[in-house]
Formats: sequence, structure tokens, C-alpha cells
Amino acid sequence: MESLLTVPHLRFEHCQTKTPDEASVIYANSALVLNVPLNNDLNHRIYECMASGAPQIVLGSPELLGDQELLALRQDLIWVSSIEEVVEKAVDLLDSQNKTLSSIDVPPPPCWDLDRLLRAALAPYKTML
Repeated sequence: MESLLTVPHLRFEHCQTKTPDEASVIYANSALVLNVPLNNDLNHRIYECMASGAPQIVLGSPELLGDQELLALRQDLIWVSSIEEVVEKAVDLLDSQNKTLSSIDVPPPPCWDLDRLLRAALAPYKTML
């Protein structure tokens, strides 16, 4: 990761946010977001970045998306499996000669069936009801 810090025009910033509003401002003002699912699980950052319009490099497998696997095909999700790939992709995308980053189409996140999502989310509590 240190090699990312040597890219002259790159401002590298590690951020932690406390509110969705704070996160949306940071992501929307970022050219590229690095998303590292520390527990090898799906995190909210994937959706927050999508909603803000920021492309992201995700250090992990598209399998993290589970039954939302079609999201893995989005142009604004760049999947990598190693730190070396993170550096390679970030340097390539942020290279001033490369116009890929500015041309990545960032469509709005898909609309999912709310009933199905709620049933999946509440499934662990079904036994308690």
C-alpha cells in the first residue's frame, strides 16, 4: 500500500464516519474508494459508495454479495484479490492519461423487492415471534 502513497497526484485518506450523511459527503467527493471487508463479509460501504456515485475497489470476492451477485457486474465495482492488485488497479485508474475512471458508468443501485428483503432480514427473529 505504501506504493500508493508515492503517486504524485493522489491524495490518500483513511476515513471513519459516524453518520450516513458524513459518509455520503466523503464518498461523493472521492475519485475512488478502497473497500476492505475486514471480516470477509459484505459491508454497508458497498451500497453507500454506489449510492454516492463513487467507484470502488473491493478487496474480496464477488461471492460476498450472496444472492445479490448481479451487483458484481457493475462497472463501478472493481474486484481484486490481493494488495498488489489494489495498487495496480488504483494506479492505473488514477493515472492522468487513463480516462477509464471518469467514464465509469455509475447507475443507481437496483430496486429490490422490499418484501423479500424484509423476510430475509427478519428470518433470524422468526423463532422469537
